Amino acid sequence: MQESLTYTLHRLVFALDRAADSLLRDQFNISYSRALVLVMLQDQPGITQHQLAQTLGHTDPAVSAILLELARDGYVTSQTSPLHKRKKEVQLTLKGQKLARQAHAYLNQKFDSLLLAANVDGTLYDQLTKQLYSALTTKKN
Repeated sequence: MQESLTYTLHRLVFALDRAADSLLRDQFNISYSRALVLVMLQDQPGITQHQLAQTLGHTDPAVSAILLELARDGYVTSQTSPLHKRKKEVQLTLKGQKLARQAHAYLNQKFDSLLLAANVDGTLYDQLTKQLYSALTTKKN
């Protein structure tokens, strides 16, 4: 029986997440989920905790737990938003910025190596992946 594309894509994403987690734990002693939070904060400075949860597709309590661990380890700080007293803005510390850059570059290098080993055109793969994501997330009027 031939596997469907949707199932293959699901397995690919799952395998990529597991591989990223293993690589980051070995190289930087951080999980992929925590590194992803750092990279998101790097890309969106001043994001609120709630916005971060929405962007990652996690619950507010799950992100809160991750941020507590990252703060404990000196990677992030949070403060009450000057615009909204009930919201917290999250910022990377210098240590967090460094780790986010290193982890992001490391995973990109590993993914580039994977594309090369699989003989896949990275530029085309990126374009097609973005097209699929846009089609999935763009609301039809």
